[in-house]
Amino acid sequence: MRNSRIRSTWLACVATALLISCGNDEKEAAPPPINCAASADGLTTVAGTASPSQLEACGGDPAAQLEYCGGTDQGNIQSQLSCTAFPAKPEGYASFGGCQSNEVYELSGSSGQAGVWRSNGASDYWVIHGCDGSGLMLDGFGANFYIEHFVGSAPAPATPTDCSQLNPNDCQGPDWNQEACECVHERTAFVHPGTSRAYHYDAGMWTFAPYDWPDQRATGSNKKMWWANMGLPDVQQLQGNYKDYAATAFVVMYPWVCNGPWDGLDMSAYWGSNANYANGLPFGNITAQTKCYYDNEPWDGIIPGRHNTSTLIPPAWEAYKFVKAKSSDSFITGWKIGYKYLEDPNPTYISDATSFRLEWVPGGAPY
Repeated sequence: MRNSRIRSTWLACVATALLISCGNDEKEAAPPPINCAASADGLTTVAGTASPSQLEACGGDPAAQLEYCGGTDQGNIQSQLSCTAFPAKPEGYASFGGCQSNEVYELSGSSGQAGVWRSNGASDYWVIHGCDGSGLMLDGFGANFYIEHFVGSAPAPATPTDCSQLNPNDCQGPDWNQEACECVHERTAFVHPGTSRAYHYDAGMWTFAPYDWPDQRATGSNKKMWWANMGLPDVQQLQGNYKDYAATAFVVMYPWVCNGPWDGLDMSAYWGSNANYANGLPFGNITAQTKCYYDNEPWDGIIPGRHNTSTLIPPAWEAYKFVKAKSSDSFITGWKIGYKYLEDPNPTYISDATSFRLEWVPGGAPY
């Protein structure tokens, strides 16, 4: 077991859905900056290569770096397990806050990288990531504490959902154009870096008791103004006697969505290059202009500025509690304690949720 003292010192820096993580206070000097081309998001427009490389974040933390994965051993599912959801990881991810916590090793395996869990006989499986650099999203340079639910294989999407012809401002009262609101929330199959396999897929971030829900932890410009309307009790009301167990974790899972192409957008620093995928970039020559993410965006998120000001909750999600009773256990117990689906007008909290059991999969991801 790792030093439990980390519990009291890790007061921030679990990656939120916007993936703001904290590293060491002491950082190595950044390498000379590369030439940053103009782009809508302030990031470099230089695509990554199959071999590990680094890019400096233009307009952000000058020490923030990206390294790449997925360019070798592409036919091996296990070797690509931690290369997700993009083939890019922030440099220094193994030293981010919380990486030495007991819970990382209880749920992500002895290496603290990624653990695969599955109900006996079930077709779906879960991957709980520790500090393997997974979970980088398009609006931040942090990672780790990512969680994935692979619901089944799927055809690879040919194109992202095109919302460019809709007027974002129609997604508001008094008339509320439903199509303008729903477009950016349309579920898309997830294409895994490295293998290029496609899946029906949900994802999110996890945290452990006694700390708040991941989205609830976001602060500053990333604060989720909508969180108070989710209808979920605080972790502290749900954690029970968490100190009696090896790990007690909480997560909200969101659908995977992809939309674009968006004029003026260049996310190639995150997507890498054709070489980072067995079948090339998922959306060909418009991939860099495509946004893919687990959809914890508010209902009216298509409107500029609503990302961090809206009080309307994301339209679809599921909330879970997981408990691993003892370190020697090869299973965890889960409860789906809340949900909202696209057709639901309001979220639902389940106070008497039925438990289910997930077994550790020693061989890794089954497909």
